[in-house]
Amino acid sequence: MKIKGLLGVLLFVACLWGDVAIAEDGVRKIAIVKADDVRGVSNKWDAFFAVSKELGIRVSAGVICNSLEAEGEGYHEWLKGYQSSGYVEFWNHGWDHQRWESENGDRLSEFGGSGYAHQKRHFEDSQAMMARVLGVPSIAFGSPYNAFDADTERVLSENEDVRLLFSYRLEGKAGKAILPMRFKGELDGTGKPNFEAFKSEYASKKRDVTLTALQFHPLYFEDGGLEEYAKIVEFMLAEGWVFVLPSEFLAMTE
Repeated sequence: MKIKGLLGVLLFVACLWGDVAIAEDGVRKIAIVKADDVRGVSNKWDAFFAVSKELGIRVSAGVICNSLEAEGEGYHEWLKGYQSSGYVEFWNHGWDHQRWESENGDRLSEFGGSGYAHQKRHFEDSQAMMARVLGVPSIAFGSPYNAFDADTERVLSENEDVRLLFSYRLEGKAGKAILPMRFKGELDGTGKPNFEAFKSEYASKKRDVTLTALQFHPLYFEDGGLEEYAKIVEFMLAEGWVFVLPSEFLAMTE
C-alpha cells in the first residue's frame, strides 16, 4: 500500500471510530471479515450475520453467483435486506465454484488453469447478475479456492468495477487494491474456526500485521463453530482491531 493510501486509512478510521480504533500499542489495525459461499437463504447465514451484529462488527460475504439465477425472488429479497442493513456487504465469489481434473490429470478450477474465455465469461456473468439483483456490480472479488493465474489477472485488469481483491499474496494484482489474508480464520480446515489455534498464530505474527482479511465459511460451521468465530472476533476487538466493509476499505485507500 502506498504511503498516501495508508495515511488515508488512518484518517478515515480516526474520523469514523475515533479512539476505538487505537490499540494499547498506539497502532490502528484494520480487519475485514471475508465469509465465503453464499448460495441461498440459510439459517446458518442468518445466525452468522446476527452474531456479527451483536458483536458490533460489519461483515462481507461472497456470493456464488449462479445461485442468483437458480434461486427465486425470496433469495434476492433476503440478499437485498442484508445489503441495505449497512452491516453486511456482498461481493463476487465466482459463478459456480467448480474444480475438476483435465484429460491430462491437471487439477483445474474456475479461476485456475481454466483458460481466459472460461474465466472471462464466468466473471462477467457474475458481475452482471450481482448488478441485476443488488442494483450495483460488486466492487470486490475473491476467487473460489483462492485460485489466481495470468488469465485471472487479465480478466480483472479489463474490468473497472472490481477494485479490491482478496488474496493470500501481498503483491499487487491487476492494479487492484489487495485485501490480504494475513491471519487464517479457520486453521483446522474449511468451516472449522479454532480460537486457541488462532491465538497461537496471531501471537507469532501480530508484530508485523496491521491489515488483514479473515476468511470463514459459516455455511459449514459445525457444532461450536459460531462460538469459536465469536471468540476470535472478541479477541481481535480487545486487541484494538477495527472491522470494516470492503467499500469502507476502498474509501480509505482511494
